[in-house]
Amino acid sequence: MNFWDTFEKASCLPYKCQCEAALDAFIRQPSAFFSSFAYLIAAVAIFRHIRTKSTELKLWTLVCVVMGLSSLFGHLSFIRFSLAIDFASIVLLLSFFGLWNLLVRLRVSVVKMLLAFGIFYVGVVQMMYEFDKITKISTCLMIFVFSLWEIMTKAGSSVLGKRSLYICFTSLFVSFGFFLLDEFHVNCHPHSFWQFHSLWHLGSALAIFFYGKWRFEEILPQIE
Repeated sequence: MNFWDTFEKASCLPYKCQCEAALDAFIRQPSAFFSSFAYLIAAVAIFRHIRTKSTELKLWTLVCVVMGLSSLFGHLSFIRFSLAIDFASIVLLLSFFGLWNLLVRLRVSVVKMLLAFGIFYVGVVQMMYEFDKITKISTCLMIFVFSLWEIMTKAGSSVLGKRSLYICFTSLFVSFGFFLLDEFHVNCHPHSFWQFHSLWHLGSALAIFFYGKWRFEEILPQIE
């Protein structure tokens, strides 16, 4: 018996998951697993790229690393708990700056910030564990819309002309198109190493890099 079979299987199995088959192997989705390393590469790249290593940058990089590790764990095991962690990490990343700004206004210490983010993350994991796949995706999309509103409210319409942000959203929306193709099983080959979901990983990781570049090099100087 496969090691991961000792845990509760993903609720989307057997017919409502991604195109890539969940193999009877230790690495259940090789394509999605190996492409998840792109998130870790993006996290390291943006941290090395930004010269001023602020507490905000360090914590945001940590959140990016958590998301990368959770994606690896999710596609490695493809069990219900790991997928809950995977989606919760996406929510944490999307919510980061909103939570950060709130905690800064409350003059919370770094230690208490870490505790607050940890409590928030655990709570979201619990919710995602109970949600079905559609509700998980819908929740992420709603928080993404809120994050866009937060950016426009704080920085104004001038952000639209920024090259880094343009690359970020172009990459994000194109890769999200691949995500949808995969979700609807368009041109689906379950046992191929080439999967649309893996392109989603690569594209969204690129978007994370350019968003971090924009946020920490271009947005913050304008706001401060």
